[in-house]
Parts: sequence; C-alpha cells; structure tokens
Amino acid sequence: KKGKKAALKFTVKTAKKNTKTTDKVSVSVKNKKIVKVTSKKLTKKALTVKVKALKKGSTKVTVKVGKKSAKVTVKVK
Repeated sequence: KKGKKAALKFTVKTAKKNTKTTDKVSVSVKNKKIVKVTSKKLTKKALTVKVKALKKGSTKVTVKVGKKSAKVTVKVK
C-alpha cells in the first residue's frame, strides 16, 4: 500500500563460503514514481533492499552484484 515499506531479500553466493562479496552492489528502479529505495544492506549470505511505496502501480527493481543481476516486480496497491 502507498506509504508502506517492504524489504526485498536476495541470496548472495560467493566463491569462498562465509565471505562477504567485494563486488559493487547497485539497485535501480524502473519507475521511481512508484517505489523508492530507502536502504540496502549486504551481509555474508544476503542482500536486503528496503523500498517505500509512493503511489499505486507496479515497477521492476533490478539488483546487480558484480556481473550477476536479478529483477523483481513490485506491485503497490
């Protein structure tokens, strides 16, 4: 819903187990009028991206760690 916050969690696997990646992390939103990225936190095994809903609709959030990327569709009611 508009005004609500949500956390998107992504699993990050590295070549060496139990190590934090040193790759650059970027987060992009296709339509910035619908959701806004408020924070991103990288741990040894996961990346947590927090977003805030700005208005009704849907948009894609793309997360890129090094050369790997993932896309998620976020719907705001």
